[in-house]
Amino acid sequence: MKTIILVRHSIPEKVNIENENIPLSKEGIEKAKEFLKFNFDYLYSSTYLRAYQTAQVLSCEIVHDERLIERLIGDKDTANKKQWKMQYDNHDYKNKNGESLNEVKQRMSACIQDVLMSMKDNETSIVVSHATSICSYLLNVCDIQVTNEKDKIRRIIFKDKVVLEGRIQKPSCFIIYYDHDEIIDVFYME
Repeated sequence: MKTIILVRHSIPEKVNIENENIPLSKEGIEKAKEFLKFNFDYLYSSTYLRAYQTAQVLSCEIVHDERLIERLIGDKDTANKKQWKMQYDNHDYKNKNGESLNEVKQRMSACIQDVLMSMKDNETSIVVSHATSICSYLLNVCDIQVTNEKDKIRRIIFKDKVVLEGRIQKPSCFIIYYDHDEIIDVFYME
């Protein structure tokens, strides 16, 4: 069995800069230190600063992977909460110049498959990414329903088990167990 811990980055600063350059807030750094107390063999991170800084709390030996970045939103003038729900109703929906959940699922799945291939049995890898990218990957085995678009509340179900009913917190994680590189169980932890 192999374990991948898919971590959503900690709390970012509220700043109006390019998405990939948003740093963690002081509170985010402290929360990451409190939350991230896992034993692991390998550590991977999105190249976005807030994810990288979350990973730095664990180790300085981090493998960066562009495939772990957040979903590219595209035209910000058309991005809104209605669009957020539409992407879960239609996984091929995307904003102009943006990515669909299916496109993100494809790159995330390729990355996770590479991580799994590099692991031996009984090893654990931590992968630090972003909420929508993590959800896109989970679409491989989970049903994800929007239950409240205004507050971005999701219900994530794996094999008739509700894994999450609510918001994906910062930081939080999905612990995924694999047997012969097939997902056998998923848990959510705040």
